[in-house]
Amino acid sequence: RLLGDDRLPVDFYGNWMVSSPYRQDPERVSRDFKSATFHGRIGQDEVLETLSKYLATVHLAKDSYCRHGLVAIRWAEAAAAGTPAFVPFGFELPKSWLSYHPAMTVVTSVDVYRNLQFLEDPKTFSQIVECQREFVSQHMRIEPWHDILAKVRDRAKETVNADA
Repeated sequence: RLLGDDRLPVDFYGNWMVSSPYRQDPERVSRDFKSATFHGRIGQDEVLETLSKYLATVHLAKDSYCRHGLVAIRWAEAAAAGTPAFVPFGFELPKSWLSYHPAMTVVTSVDVYRNLQFLEDPKTFSQIVECQREFVSQHMRIEPWHDILAKVRDRAKETVNADA
């Protein structure tokens, strides 16, 4: 479990407490994260200010996003806010994307704790933020997205052809 530890206070923003067939039951989420505070969605104009109040953020996404490596704009927003964004290790991204700084990748809550300790050092904190901004600059431009979308399209065609 990435964040399933009551020692770490966690704030969730988004539609975590809204029932949907595409997410875990809100009651289960609430039980699993007893020390969490669920804030609901915030306006786009509030995102950078909100992110800048936190030491770090972790990108949590639907399994389907993770399997296909769909990177949310939250990474770019975190970089703009100067807030390190940890990447869950199971996120299917090219290895080079995950190697910008070792403290960006987390597997368990133990990794989150360890990496939070890295952030206590101002020099390391600055290095991580700069690495994250470099990542955004290199990989979140429109050109790499064209390549990613082409690969997703090709995979979908292969799946359809295999099923035919």
